[in-house]
Amino acid sequence: MKKIEKILGFSVIGFMLIQLVYSLPFAAELISLFTILLVCLYFNFSFALLNGISFRKMFKKESYKGISTWRIIGTIGAGFTLSITIIGILFVYQRWPYGYANLQNGLVMLGIVLIVIVLKKSLSFHEIYTYILVRIGIVGLIGLCLLCIP
Repeated sequence: MKKIEKILGFSVIGFMLIQLVYSLPFAAELISLFTILLVCLYFNFSFALLNGISFRKMFKKESYKGISTWRIIGTIGAGFTLSITIIGILFVYQRWPYGYANLQNGLVMLGIVLIVIVLKKSLSFHEIYTYILVRIGIVGLIGLCLLCIP
């Protein structure tokens, strides 16, 4: 699933940058499609994706041994927050209504998740928190850039 996430993320960013320079046919539709697929991936499979569990092992009980219930709940919350922020980014980029309000709400929730993850990382040196921080950093940076640009 990490490969799918990277492909979708780089596709969205690439098409957004290309559309800023050139007017490609169906670029807006491709950006919307890839963004919605990325949002669905985070929203539906964040409990496995953010815990480092592969798609094949996602439905096996043995894959979740050693993972606490609170960590699964936290990754579900982080996936929900990433989904809302990515939808806000899409709305602001496409200049759809209520994009800035959605992006602001997503960034506020992303800030709360960021604080929790930093606190958890300082107490536990698990590599999962680094992966989540990287995702939060990338999505948050893109969101902040779009929020600051009029």
